[in-house]
Amino acid sequence: MRDGSYVAGQLREAVEVIRRRSNIPLREKFHIVALRGLSVGDIGRGDIIVESERPGLAKLKRILDDKLDMFGLDWRSRVENLLRFSWSHGGGISRADIDAWLKQFSDLGSHGWIGERLLRALNFWPAPRLLQALDLTVASIAGFGHICVNTQTIGKSAGVVSNQVQKHLETLGAHVKTVDDLWNVLEKDNKSVLYIEDCLLSGTETCSLLRGLLNETTEGRRPKVSALADPERLRSRRIEMRFGVIANLGRVVVEEFVSRRRLANISVAQCGMKLATLTEDGVLAVRNGEFIDETKCMRDPAKHVRPMVFSDLALWDHADRLLRAKQFCQTLGTQLWQGYVDSKGWRWDKRRVEQCGLGMNGQGLALAFAHSVPKSSLPLFWYGGKVKLGSVRLTWRPLFPNAT
Repeated sequence: MRDGSYVAGQLREAVEVIRRRSNIPLREKFHIVALRGLSVGDIGRGDIIVESERPGLAKLKRILDDKLDMFGLDWRSRVENLLRFSWSHGGGISRADIDAWLKQFSDLGSHGWIGERLLRALNFWPAPRLLQALDLTVASIAGFGHICVNTQTIGKSAGVVSNQVQKHLETLGAHVKTVDDLWNVLEKDNKSVLYIEDCLLSGTETCSLLRGLLNETTEGRRPKVSALADPERLRSRRIEMRFGVIANLGRVVVEEFVSRRRLANISVAQCGMKLATLTEDGVLAVRNGEFIDETKCMRDPAKHVRPMVFSDLALWDHADRLLRAKQFCQTLGTQLWQGYVDSKGWRWDKRRVEQCGLGMNGQGLALAFAHSVPKSSLPLFWYGGKVKLGSVRLTWRPLFPNAT
């Protein structure tokens, strides 16, 4: 592999060609992205990928793209390097897997550009990134008697996260704690608890966990955890919930739940990546009990929800492309979500299914962890099945196999 200074020189040369041949300010033509191996100082503005559709720049775009590809620094190589060894199901995701996923967009009528933009927006979390976001330092865990996950729900990611956290704790030396099952700890003593999960997005899973402990699971639904012999044990100690990624929808839903149940001892930590998937009106709607109606549908998603991957106009170049991409993902995502619901044997209102075409509660995430993909992410990433667009039909294969 070439050293960083040589690669930086090649990229700088390509950038200077564009600077000399165009009077358009550099910031109007490029997205600044983090690619491995180069510092911001190497080029002056970080590593650069040309995104402009302005006339006359297509050739210059190819010059720079070719340079990036030559050294494995193009966006596709970046995604491949992230996924090849980090996705924990099915032996990783190869360049061929990525290309096959992208080809489906083209097979459905020249929509390859949508797949490419979605990959560029992919927010993938290898294990070390998650552990860093959870802020598990000697100082931050010192005040807790237990570190816990919920291991009672089969098929969930708690086991993987538990193992990762346990290995990390062992590196902290004399202050090592073991990772325990939440229910067992709550039944055993009254020491404070640090509860850990990878993400808090819609709040559904966390509230279901708390309902299970309180023996409030809706009749006919499988509880997420066994009920405590004495529900007051959930209120008898400090409990901090810590997540790697937190959407404001999930935070507000959980905060409202614990407030109504007199669980003032439970708090959601401020660490982790923050996502604003609710608008200000949406936050108020949740707090006022007006976000979901009696059919479990969102009352006004257009006003209340901000689909994240379609909130970045720069990613899509202009509003028309953004709208076309959103409609494409909504159409296919609704079909895939219906298949997911059917596979679970659930009976959902048609409108509720449509509202999840961009992921749970329409949050439109492009988020994935090394061990799982949240349901708030676009179904195109995590679910497969028969889809139709116009007259074209195919069996969609997700980018992340075995994610459900």
